[in-house]
Amino acid sequence: TAAAPTTTRAAQRTTAAATDAPYPAETTTTYERPTPTRTTRPPTTAAALAPRGVWEGTATAAVDYYAPCGANFSWIQVGSQSYRQRVQVVASAPVTGETNTFQLSVSTANQTTEGGFTMVSSARTTTGLTLTYWRLTATGGRVSGRLTSTHTAEGVAQNFLYSNKNLDACSNRLGSVLMPLVMDTGTTISGTLGDGSGALTVKGRTGDMLRGFTLTLDLSRTR
Repeated sequence: TAAAPTTTRAAQRTTAAATDAPYPAETTTTYERPTPTRTTRPPTTAAALAPRGVWEGTATAAVDYYAPCGANFSWIQVGSQSYRQRVQVVASAPVTGETNTFQLSVSTANQTTEGGFTMVSSARTTTGLTLTYWRLTATGGRVSGRLTSTHTAEGVAQNFLYSNKNLDACSNRLGSVLMPLVMDTGTTISGTLGDGSGALTVKGRTGDMLRGFTLTLDLSRTR
């Protein structure tokens, strides 16, 4: 019969030591919280706030008629009329050399009729000269401006109110002729050109003092 294996005391001590060995020490991992990155939006420029698009609708022209027919040829109002027709407003990028952040053009469907009108904020001649008529500002869909130069001296007026002008200022005995009357400096424009609709009001007089006018535009955006 084979003898049972003998375990020495040294081996027993080794086995016990291995059995009673402690677990590996726990380790702690520290995570650093990432620093949030702040996104800096580019500054909003005046050009970015300028309107772009096409608006169409109805224009109502309330026109007051004046003539130097009072005492000592003083100017008096001799009549008043209201006219209504279709109108288009276009806001686009400024022409080369224009100081405004956008170019604005306004015209009735039939310009050459009583109460018709056409307006443009700037134009560029065939010789490369930039002519600015209006000083315009736009913020958040709101538009305002003032006619600062007619450029009649250069023979390139562009802002007109069409009206029948009596050949005799104080009567119609000699008849009348339809004339493009230049809008005078100081004429103003104000209102809104929004994503869905728009509304503008133009107030002023013609340079010959014969007409005062208020143009009211009720608009819808088409492009």
